[in-house]
Order: sequence, then C-alpha cells, then structure tokens
Amino acid sequence: MRKLSTIWALVRRDYALQYAGSLLGLIWVFIQNNLLILIYSAVFLGLNIGRAPSDQGFGAYLLSGLIFWLPLQELLLRGSAILSENRSLLKRSPVGADLLLWIPYVQYLLHFTITSLPAFLLLALRSELRLPQFLLAYPLAALAGLYLLMALHYLARANLLLKDLSPLIRLLSQLLFWSAPVLYRGEGWLGKINQWNPFTVFLQLFRGATLPVAMQPLFWPALLFYAVVAAFLLLAARRRLHAVALDHL
Repeated sequence: MRKLSTIWALVRRDYALQYAGSLLGLIWVFIQNNLLILIYSAVFLGLNIGRAPSDQGFGAYLLSGLIFWLPLQELLLRGSAILSENRSLLKRSPVGADLLLWIPYVQYLLHFTITSLPAFLLLALRSELRLPQFLLAYPLAALAGLYLLMALHYLARANLLLKDLSPLIRLLSQLLFWSAPVLYRGEGWLGKINQWNPFTVFLQLFRGATLPVAMQPLFWPALLFYAVVAAFLLLAARRRLHAVALDHL
C-alpha cells in the first residue's frame, strides 16, 4: 500500500509539472486524443483510404484501433523518457528507477479510460459495441501496457546514456503504428507483415471484445517471441544496465 501511495503521489507530481500554468490540465489529453481520432477518421473515412466503398463496418474498426493505439503509443514515448526527465529526483531521493517507470503506466491507464469512454458511448449509440463484453477491453489494455513496460525498463535506462535514443524511439513508435492494422484491414501480404507486430494480437483481442464481428486468427508466435525478448531486456536492465545508467546521472 505504501508503494501504491508513493506511485500515485509521483503521478500527481508529474501531472503538476506537465500542466503547470495550464488552464485545462488533464482535459488536454481528452482534446488531443479525440482530435487525432477526428483527423484520422476524416482522412480515412472521408477519402475511402484503407477500405472498400462498401465496407460499412470500417468506421467502428478504425475507431477501435485508434482508442487502443494512441494511449499505448504515448506510453512508449513517455515511458522511454521518464528517467531522463527526472534525473534530479533519482539523484536526491530514494525513489528508484523501477518505481518511476510506473508513472507513465498509471497515466496510460487514465488516458486510455479518458479516450475510450466517449468512443464506446458513440459505438453503443450506433449499435456497434459488443455488450457487455467490451468491459474486457480494459484488462486487455492494461495487459498490453504491462507487455510494453517490460521493454521500457531497458529503453528508459538506455535513454539516460544515449541522448539520441529519443528520435529512434519516436521512429519505432511510427513503425509499430503503421505496421499494425489500426487504420486499415490487414489482408494479403500486408496481413503477413502485421502478424509480426508485437501488439497485433492485443489489438485483435481488443477488437474482438469491443466489436460484434468475428475474431481474426491470432498469430501467437510473434507475441510469445517478443515477450521473451522483453523479459530478457527487463532482466538486462535491472542487472547490467541499471548501475551504469545511475553512474551516468
């Protein structure tokens, strides 16, 4: 319980620093994510990009992919930078790196909730939401975030050592975004590429829980392979990279 209260205090501190002087504060998360959803929807629905003109369920397909992916992409970017942004806190307090890494994860859960609730309401009004199975979307999102958090233990520490790692992580986030069937249906050769995205299985499970459509075949080998890689990075970060990163502060 003490760790939970400490993590929540760190989350509140981080929000205070992020939105210092801001009138709307956390409401900006709602505005930003929903504005991005609106822009992507206008482009891909209005111009019929990524779908056939007769594809009536593409709007719900697109919306479900965006509410899953946008908070997860934010977790990748925010989580990889959290230690470098809190160098002074790591130096002068007993708060460890592992505890700081829970800050972006808790924020990810909050941002996912903020983004998903109006989207789920819209889907429900359009009779395109699977009731009550859509509640499974929340534990699935939490599990996907934990999956990414294992790799972030390494990336965040490496970011303390290499200042030019942040642009590479932003590039990685874009590669993951466009190699997952978020804005298009993964079919043919593109579907085979999508299979090797480590988050495609989570995305398919998420859509299967939220939309009244048939579940697509799941490609478990990619998920298991990247889980082993992420677990290895977690152990390497704690055993080998941790001391080097702290000495670099």
